[in-house]
Amino acid sequence: MTSIVAGIGAALAVSIAARRGKKLEPKILKELQDAGGTLTLPELTKRIGLKDSFLNRGKVIQAIAPMIARGEVVEIDDPKATVKNRLELKQFRLK
Repeated sequence: MTSIVAGIGAALAVSIAARRGKKLEPKILKELQDAGGTLTLPELTKRIGLKDSFLNRGKVIQAIAPMIARGEVVEIDDPKATVKNRLELKQFRLK
Protein backbone atom coordinates (compact mmCIF):
# COMPACT_ATOMS: atom_id res chain seq x y z
CA MET A 1 0.00 0.00 0.00
CA THR A 2 2.78 2.46 0.88
CA SER A 3 4.59 1.75 -2.37
CA ILE A 4 1.44 2.62 -4.32
CA VAL A 5 1.15 5.95 -2.53
CA ALA A 6 4.86 6.64 -3.08
CA GLY A 7 4.52 5.79 -6.77
CA ILE A 8 1.55 8.12 -7.17
CA GLY A 9 3.44 10.88 -5.35
CA ALA A 10 6.49 10.45 -7.57
CA ALA A 11 4.38 10.49 -10.74
CA LEU A 12 2.62 13.63 -9.57
CA ALA A 13 5.93 15.38 -8.83
CA VAL A 14 7.32 14.49 -12.26
CA SER A 15 4.19 15.74 -14.03
CA ILE A 16 4.27 19.04 -12.11
CA ALA A 17 7.94 19.58 -12.98
CA ALA A 18 7.24 18.82 -16.66
CA ARG A 19 4.32 21.25 -16.73
CA ARG A 20 6.45 23.95 -15.13
CA GLY A 21 9.18 23.32 -17.68
CA LYS A 22 6.74 23.66 -20.59
CA LYS A 23 5.90 27.17 -19.38
CA LEU A 24 9.58 28.17 -19.33
CA GLU A 25 10.54 26.70 -22.74
CA PRO A 26 9.27 29.62 -24.90
CA LYS A 27 11.01 32.14 -22.63
CA ILE A 28 14.27 30.18 -22.77
CA LEU A 29 14.17 29.92 -26.57
CA LYS A 30 13.39 33.63 -26.92
CA GLU A 31 16.27 34.68 -24.67
CA LEU A 32 18.74 32.37 -26.41
CA GLN A 33 17.65 33.79 -29.79
CA ASP A 34 17.94 37.37 -28.53
CA ALA A 35 21.41 36.68 -27.10
CA GLY A 36 22.67 35.49 -30.48
CA GLY A 37 25.32 33.37 -28.79
CA THR A 38 25.82 31.56 -25.54
CA LEU A 39 24.34 32.38 -22.15
CA THR A 40 25.54 31.07 -18.82
CA LEU A 41 23.01 29.47 -16.50
CA PRO A 42 22.89 32.48 -14.12
CA GLU A 43 22.41 34.90 -17.05
CA LEU A 44 19.66 32.76 -18.55
CA THR A 45 17.91 32.42 -15.19
CA LYS A 46 17.84 36.21 -14.72
CA ARG A 47 16.82 36.93 -18.32
CA ILE A 48 13.73 34.70 -18.15
CA GLY A 49 12.55 36.63 -15.12
CA LEU A 50 13.62 34.43 -12.22
CA LYS A 51 15.78 35.43 -9.29
CA ASP A 52 19.22 33.83 -9.57
CA SER A 53 19.10 31.17 -6.86
CA PHE A 54 20.05 27.52 -6.59
CA LEU A 55 16.41 26.37 -6.79
CA ASN A 56 15.62 28.55 -9.81
CA ARG A 57 18.73 27.31 -11.61
CA GLY A 58 17.41 23.80 -11.01
CA LYS A 59 14.06 24.77 -12.53
CA VAL A 60 15.81 26.14 -15.61
CA ILE A 61 17.94 23.00 -15.97
CA GLN A 62 14.82 20.80 -15.67
CA ALA A 63 13.06 22.91 -18.30
CA ILE A 64 16.00 22.92 -20.70
CA ALA A 65 16.81 19.18 -20.44
CA PRO A 66 14.08 18.07 -22.89
CA MET A 67 15.18 20.81 -25.30
CA ILE A 68 18.74 19.43 -25.17
CA ALA A 69 17.41 15.90 -25.75
CA ARG A 70 15.42 17.10 -28.80
CA GLY A 71 18.55 18.81 -30.18
CA GLU A 72 17.20 22.37 -30.02
CA VAL A 73 19.74 23.59 -27.46
CA VAL A 74 23.41 22.73 -26.93
CA GLU A 75 24.85 22.53 -23.42
CA ILE A 76 28.48 23.59 -23.04
CA ASP A 77 30.37 22.46 -19.94
CA ASP A 78 33.57 24.29 -19.02
CA PRO A 79 36.42 21.77 -18.63
CA LYS A 80 37.94 23.96 -15.90
CA ALA A 81 34.76 23.89 -13.82
CA THR A 82 34.90 22.55 -10.29
CA VAL A 83 32.08 21.01 -8.29
CA LYS A 84 31.62 24.34 -6.55
CA ASN A 85 31.32 26.56 -9.62
CA ARG A 86 30.08 24.25 -12.39
CA LEU A 87 26.55 25.70 -12.36
CA GLU A 88 27.92 29.22 -12.79
CA LEU A 89 30.06 28.21 -15.78
CA LYS A 90 27.50 26.01 -17.58
CA GLN A 91 26.52 27.62 -20.90
CA PHE A 92 23.70 27.10 -23.38
CA ARG A 93 23.21 28.09 -27.02
CA LEU A 94 20.78 27.33 -29.81
CA LYS A 95 21.78 24.61 -32.23
